[in-house]
Amino acid sequence: MATLKLISYNTKGLNSAVKLSQILHTLKKAKADIIFLQETHFLKKKNPLFQKHYFAKWFHSCSPNKNSKGVSIAIAKHIFFDLVHSYTDSEGRVIVLMGRLDGTLVTLANLYTPNVHQSAWISTCLALLDSLKIGESIVGGDFNISLDPLIDTSSGKSTISYKTLKHIKTSRQHLSLIDV
Repeated sequence: MATLKLISYNTKGLNSAVKLSQILHTLKKAKADIIFLQETHFLKKKNPLFQKHYFAKWFHSCSPNKNSKGVSIAIAKHIFFDLVHSYTDSEGRVIVLMGRLDGTLVTLANLYTPNVHQSAWISTCLALLDSLKIGESIVGGDFNISLDPLIDTSSGKSTISYKTLKHIKTSRQHLSLIDV
């Protein structure tokens, strides 16, 4: 598999045509190959219709009844991706795509963690990913916690327990996930 440029971005809503256009222009200019968008705020019954110029393939998990949450994965037109199977949750917080990326089996996942009970939610998602994954795993998202407090916070402290952080770290290692 060739080197890919991946971008994960919390958009805080994409229902404005101007904002959507600006963000997609910025991501195209950055020459992103795959983008993981959180908080898209698309409704399940109103999936957006995109001009599929640079990002040719779009996949969404949307909130069923309000403009909140929502995650999307978009793949640039020059990247070959053949979808084998997909999973989305009912809340618009998880999308998992299993397929071939330039001939290599991969699992692409985008997660948008709630603001409360993050560690339990992440543990559940990591177990789900472990059961679904094929090939290499690539995960983007907004986890709403600091996975490495020494690097991710100015205080060097976490709001969740050491035991929980250790459990998440063990799960990340098992799945070969890297916090970038």
